Amino acid sequence: MPRNYLPFVLLAIATLQAAPVCEPSAPVLAIIVSADLPRDQQIDLEDYRRTIRGLLEKGLTRFPEDPFLHSELQDLDLGRIGENRPDVLVRYEKRLSQQPANIHRQYLVARAAYSHRTLLAVELLNKLLAAHPDYGPAHMLLAQIRASQMFHDEAAAKAALLAHEKACPTTPASALELFRLKDSQFLKEYTARLRKRLEGRNDLIAARSYPGLWLAEKSSSRSDESDPIVKAWDADIVRMRSDGFPRSRSWLDSLNAASFHLNKRIDWLGHDFAKYFPHSLPALNDAISEARNLTPSSVSLARLRELCKRYPASPGLGSNWFLAARKAEDSVSLLEAYRYMLQAMELDPDSYLTLPPFQIDMAQDMVQRKIGLELVPQFVFAGFSATEKSAGKETTSDLWAQAAIGQQRQHDYWYLFGYYTLIEAYALTGKHAEARDVLSQAQTVLSRNRPAAEASPEDRSRFAMFESRFWRVKGILAESRGLKLDALIAYRNALESYGPQSARGDDRFTVLAAAQRVSKELGGSPETWNDWESRHPLMNLRTGDGGPNAWLALAAKQPELKITAMNGRQYTAEELSKTTSFVNVWATWCMPCREELPYLEKLAARFAGRDEFVFVALNVDEEQDAVVPFLERFKFGFKAAMAYGFAYDILPVFGVPANYIIRPGKTSYFTTEKEKEAWLDAAATLLEPVKQ
Repeated sequence: MPRNYLPFVLLAIATLQAAPVCEPSAPVLAIIVSADLPRDQQIDLEDYRRTIRGLLEKGLTRFPEDPFLHSELQDLDLGRIGENRPDVLVRYEKRLSQQPANIHRQYLVARAAYSHRTLLAVELLNKLLAAHPDYGPAHMLLAQIRASQMFHDEAAAKAALLAHEKACPTTPASALELFRLKDSQFLKEYTARLRKRLEGRNDLIAARSYPGLWLAEKSSSRSDESDPIVKAWDADIVRMRSDGFPRSRSWLDSLNAASFHLNKRIDWLGHDFAKYFPHSLPALNDAISEARNLTPSSVSLARLRELCKRYPASPGLGSNWFLAARKAEDSVSLLEAYRYMLQAMELDPDSYLTLPPFQIDMAQDMVQRKIGLELVPQFVFAGFSATEKSAGKETTSDLWAQAAIGQQRQHDYWYLFGYYTLIEAYALTGKHAEARDVLSQAQTVLSRNRPAAEASPEDRSRFAMFESRFWRVKGILAESRGLKLDALIAYRNALESYGPQSARGDDRFTVLAAAQRVSKELGGSPETWNDWESRHPLMNLRTGDGGPNAWLALAAKQPELKITAMNGRQYTAEELSKTTSFVNVWATWCMPCREELPYLEKLAARFAGRDEFVFVALNVDEEQDAVVPFLERFKFGFKAAMAYGFAYDILPVFGVPANYIIRPGKTSYFTTEKEKEAWLDAAATLLEPVKQ
């Protein structure tokens, strides 16, 4: 380059860096839209990624420093759950080392470091914004970080959002993490302004902004006051159907998010999408539904089989095929469907990164049905690969406290699910040496996860589930080898390992039947067995779907404990055991709980003044200081019982919300697909007969 041109080039670069950075230019946005493709169900994942990469890299030859194009390339390379983030970070750190003052490169390193080396991200963002306060994406990324658990700073997060608005007053940017902000009034005001910025926008930026908007609106309002929000969402969906919105992967993801939040299907989605991407999964939904509804079932299964032949890389199609075969109890088609799923997994492995791994669920189904046992190892090992990808060290986030510990526990528990399935399959097929090897590995993993004495009741209950399953499969293996006494001992150990029975049920009675059968085969008398069972009260749960009165179990352990009812009155567990109580288990971080709590409060109000009913809201937050501010934030008038230390001792559920009706002689689990007022009416209907 001639020396006299150099100052002009440097000036151009300086001018580019000094300009406000808010959203892609029109030419760059066109490139991003062209690469925002949904998956073609006819090609494998790598071909799909190569296509997108080619489009983005071609764009970068024209705009080599554009941060938005690089952001798209980063997202592609990060993988579905960020499993490649360390490699991506190294690559962008190398680029930054070549031009340390380049603010775009600083931002891209911060973006790659987010959730992996977040302190580095914060350092780079602060440095960048000090020199260039109009860099909008940097403010938004900083807001995301400050909304997280480990780096939570409410004031800093709100300041970053306001700074983004000032720098980019017309850009409708949002982020899913913003729903974690605790200031509901701020969120309501912010989302109202965000809606204003979305008016008249029908581009990719707008499509990508809606999910964050919807989640923030949902999280900052009570569910019994959500009718105006739902109406606004309905209007948003109508707008997104207009011709101006580009049909793309982001457009599809946004509408799927709306469908999730509204809990309803958008009927026209597949039909509209088929116009633009006829080989995408949404475009196949109508054909799948038509095939599923054909009669007889043999015709339905034949049609699904043909669709799968045309689309070999479609796990969505395969899922429908084996679900239809399972419903029709057609073992031949079910086995065909499982073989197809193995093929689809190889072509599109990312579609199987579920929690726990879907491959292991399918292996368990095959073992339970005793079909395709020769395929079980392939499914289990594919599940282990998915576990390494989704719960490996590379995907551990530093945004959440004890994330590494929690992820290691998840990793081990998913392996245990697979080990147990593998042991049973090997035992059923006579591969005893292989089964014993896996049993040894399972014992090692189980031992290192044994909870400490001070562990939470939830952790102890979860471990009891895995320990009981270990003894169960050990019994199955021993029985398959003809070692009946060993099998009986293992089955009894399984029965002793179970925690109090959850209303969702478990397989303890299957194990009980196996133990009784083996005991009889060994010459044991019914009297001997009944004597053993009478000394193990956890097995004596034949009086209803949740067992006997749950409060009595707590009264035996903590007779002096006072439990606060929703009306503020305090009871001992023994006093509660003599009433009819409606018990809700909830947590402040649980979004479904937030939706249910207003109607729980209304249910308690409906029965106010009737002493035969007591309503208890058992909160299971580990950080109990968060509970009262949460109730005040959403203007709830009831009292919560701080139950982290005992809820899972009497009601061992591994998810919230959960609801029970506890009568003097029985604990019943209450669940329904109904919502809002219909949920309230269903609960009240179950309670009302008590007064008669």
